Amino acid sequence: MENDKKLVHISNYTILITSIVYFIFRYFFTVEGDWGEEMHPVTPYLQKLHILLVPLLVFTIGMFYRDHVHKRIVTGMLRLRTSGIILIISFVLMVFTGYLIQVLNDQTLRRGVVFSHLIISGLWSFAYLYHHIRSRQ
Repeated sequence: MENDKKLVHISNYTILITSIVYFIFRYFFTVEGDWGEEMHPVTPYLQKLHILLVPLLVFTIGMFYRDHVHKRIVTGMLRLRTSGIILIISFVLMVFTGYLIQVLNDQTLRRGVVFSHLIISGLWSFAYLYHHIRSRQ
């Protein structure tokens, strides 16, 4: 169980850091191309890195759910319940919106889903940090 926790923390914080860097490059760094402003050349690589790392988080959360969340629900041990519930809901929505970003073709709908993904991912990140800090006290 302790190794599972470490894997969850490592995968989550790795994705959090790379996602923040990707967000900054995607929305704040542009270069002047032949036909005007273009994305920074690093941006596509950061996006690919994010997409490649996410399955690690999904896998580790799945392992951790079995040993941590499900066990606490079944035994009635519901300490830190509010942040845990927020984490479960936001994780499912974060994964779902991330998947939709990859498969949607309609740009207007896709922009809305990207916005939702950013908001939900921010909620996940803050809830995760809170839950992690509180569990150590």
